[in-house]
Amino acid sequence: MEPKSIFERNKVRNLVNWNSRISSYCQNVLFDEALDAFAKTQLDGFKPDEVSYASVVSACAQLGTLDTGNELHSMIIQKRIKLNQFILVNAYAKCGDLTRRMIQCYDLRLFHTRPLSGSIRIYE
Repeated sequence: MEPKSIFERNKVRNLVNWNSRISSYCQNVLFDEALDAFAKTQLDGFKPDEVSYASVVSACAQLGTLDTGNELHSMIIQKRIKLNQFILVNAYAKCGDLTRRMIQCYDLRLFHTRPLSGSIRIYE
């Protein structure tokens, strides 16, 4: 059964249900539908959270939509959403804009390395 029909039959509307719908679209390679559901979440009066943003940023990565990814990243910063940085790194890498965005937006301490032993390195 399609996520849209399940959601529409559900009488309870809340952020958990919206996030489930967005995530379901992503898992079923329906990335445009995930972005559309994200927009409808906000129109329905709900404020997206970390789960919402993680799903739609991943959808942007799969679609290669850099402009939308940039908008989402700005929203994440503005709303102070705590999101795993690797989700954003992955999205920018898949959109071909990793280096510039990392220099502009990321705490580069994450990428400083120190030797552990021999050729093995760990990230601080």
